[in-house]
Amino acid sequence: MASAHQILARELGADICRYLDFIKDNYGLHITLHHIEGAALESWPQLLSYNYHDCALCMEIKSSAKAWQHCVERQNKVKEKAASGAYIGTCYAGVTEWIFPLNDLNGETVGFMCVSGYTINAEMSAERASAAAFRYSLSKTKMKIAATKLSPEIPDGKTLGSLLQPIQSMFKTLFYLNSTAEATQHITNADRERLYSDMMNYINHNYRNPDFSLKDVSKRFSISYAHASRLFSEFSNVSFSRYIRTMRIETAKRYMEHTMIPIVFAASECGFSDSNYFSAVFKADIGISPREYRRRTNPACQSKTEIKALHKGGTDNVSSDCDDKN
Repeated sequence: MASAHQILARELGADICRYLDFIKDNYGLHITLHHIEGAALESWPQLLSYNYHDCALCMEIKSSAKAWQHCVERQNKVKEKAASGAYIGTCYAGVTEWIFPLNDLNGETVGFMCVSGYTINAEMSAERASAAAFRYSLSKTKMKIAATKLSPEIPDGKTLGSLLQPIQSMFKTLFYLNSTAEATQHITNADRERLYSDMMNYINHNYRNPDFSLKDVSKRFSISYAHASRLFSEFSNVSFSRYIRTMRIETAKRYMEHTMIPIVFAASECGFSDSNYFSAVFKADIGISPREYRRRTNPACQSKTEIKALHKGGTDNVSSDCDDKN
């Protein structure tokens, strides 16, 4: 049975999502959340949609798995710098963004959020976009066009800070709820909740590994397989296999929505070693195939002209990844 803290954490996660949507709809700000998988625990599936930049230049970067991975690998440095406070910077691809820390109640920086999609210097952004295109074999023309879509109207830091402060406060509470056992529980229950919290941190950082299993978790924490299974089911209200499957499918949805990388590669990136099995699982859970989901949700699939241009530019099997053959 879920604890009071878990129930409150899920409700707070939903509140954070609603506030992020409110900011986007009313202020046109695109906010993304990073490096909080472990601390967000069961709220992470709710927040996963806010883990991906959707500006035109970032979308082009995401068409290359290697380029996207480079973005992910740089997050540790961004987090370290954010520990000193909010700052503004420009990434290697030319996107200028505000970075705000997400701290816990002790003031430790757990992760960060970005307000992205800007340029502080259009010429510099174009140069960096061209360099990234060369480095990752992307279309230089499309990267430069995408760079022109970056907004020069960068929000004022003070005003932005006031608008985002409620999110930072909500995350402090969310991290607390996910890491603190019920004060009225017996110490053994508190220990079990702490163990579960550590397990979730480990799981949320490894679920993309196709060979990852509950045996890895039990080995990592020196507990029996049965103990790990019972603990996970007790606190999560779902089985380990169901949770992993859900996380992989949710991640796959983001790939379908934001990238044009071939489905076989997306399947591998999300933890599926077999693309046919991935497609079958995706359709069973979502109701439509990955290709059909991409066709309905990915902006690059909304324009036949753009699809053809991408295909001529060398993107592997773009048409088949937009057109459902099933």
